[in-house]
Amino acid sequence: MCSRLVRLGLRTRGFLELSSCYHPVSTKCVQNLPACDQSNVSLLHPLFTQPARWKYTKKNQPSAEEDDESDEEEELENFKDEPDGKVVKSSVKSLRLDLILKSGLGLARNKVEAIFYDNKIRVNGEKITKKSMQVDVGDEIDVVKSFSPSNPEHLLIARVQLLATNEKEEGYRVIMRRFKSIIVENYKGQNAWKSSS
Repeated sequence: MCSRLVRLGLRTRGFLELSSCYHPVSTKCVQNLPACDQSNVSLLHPLFTQPARWKYTKKNQPSAEEDDESDEEEELENFKDEPDGKVVKSSVKSLRLDLILKSGLGLARNKVEAIFYDNKIRVNGEKITKKSMQVDVGDEIDVVKSFSPSNPEHLLIARVQLLATNEKEEGYRVIMRRFKSIIVENYKGQNAWKSSS
């Protein structure tokens, strides 16, 4: 019973002090304790107990989300905008090609599907066979718009370049560089784009 109040997390005002243990003010309690020396007992104040509230202040501790946001801002500063391109960050559920294109270029899912079936998507200069293909950091995803009006051997494309990814609880945080419209040479060999119209 000596340490019962302490174990329960109660603060006491007014107590009997017995060498190193605390007892509530009660003469019955003191008389019933054979191990305690009653000459060391001093009555201080009437017994008053109140529960100790273990308060938790959120403001004192930086949250993990704030740390993640500051890390992402630092990563974003590492990737500067180029004259033609813009650095974009987005959240996706997986690193599938169609999801990256959807969030990177701001296209609707059905538009991405139509572009895939028209064979206008290239990953690192190669044709793709699945729109569910997984992409990695450093991959360049091109969407062919048309031949260049000034030179028929060049293509007008939109490009998304995957710069960095961070895995989160619900998917990935992705940093991409987006080029809305750039001109590149036509791809070589079997990957060359031929207009369907």
